[in-house]
Amino acid sequence: MKFNIENTEYEIGSHMFPVADSSDLRAYDYSNTESFSNDDLSRIIDINDFEIGHCYTNAEKIRMICERFEIPVEYFAGWIFVPNQEMPLHHAWAVIDNKYLIDMGFSERDLKFQKKIQGDPNWRERFAEETARRRATIRRSKDCVMGKVPEGLLYVGSPDEVENARKIFRDLIKKYPKHISYRRKGMDPTGASPIQKMVWRMEGKI
Repeated sequence: MKFNIENTEYEIGSHMFPVADSSDLRAYDYSNTESFSNDDLSRIIDINDFEIGHCYTNAEKIRMICERFEIPVEYFAGWIFVPNQEMPLHHAWAVIDNKYLIDMGFSERDLKFQKKIQGDPNWRERFAEETARRRATIRRSKDCVMGKVPEGLLYVGSPDEVENARKIFRDLIKKYPKHISYRRKGMDPTGASPIQKMVWRMEGKI
């Protein structure tokens, strides 16, 4: 899949935007996913800890929970396109039956709040505060991508395994320490964003 930013063409599956298997590249968005409901899955999600900024681990937890309940699932890693984000970010998620996407790192509430505070000079602080508030008060199964991808998000990746997904990202940043997706102010070599670090501080994680 090719995309264009500032008159420069890039491609998912290339050396700059790698995936585990470019021959099995799949894209998921609002148009080709469906809402998903499973009481057993939601119950276990609600009692588990899904930390912000730990997408590889979170997707693996979802995979293991699904397998426990014999729900056909695949672990995916690749790149996510987010509104108002110039470049895609390396990410991991789970997919059930190739039409239900599960991602603990984003939600429709995120996109709505992001739109609400657009233009605010303190938008990062406000977004971090709102994220921390929701994480403390809303059931995780109600504040994530559960089946249908919200309008505005695009996931492009391939089936993978958690350790290989981590390795792909580590190798990428080692090869390109100033990778175009991670050169923004406040980003660090782990891929953590300033907002994620703010939430960690609010939750006493750092």
